[in-house]
Amino acid sequence: MEKLQPITDVCRAPVDGPISPETITEMESTLKDLVRQEEYVRNLRQEVEHKIRLFMLSEASSDLVK
Repeated sequence: MEKLQPITDVCRAPVDGPISPETITEMESTLKDLVRQEEYVRNLRQEVEHKIRLFMLSEASSDLVK
């Protein structure tokens, strides 16, 4: 996974003037990357939570058998 650049680097356009189309395109691209990475992390978290639930259910059912 590539390292994210700080948001301050993304927003380096001058505040007092118009933003160039290239800057807008770069910012859109960076934001899309952030969204993709957030979705990836969310999916990993859900997988881990699912595995923990399965483990806990397995442990609980094995305790009932004892």
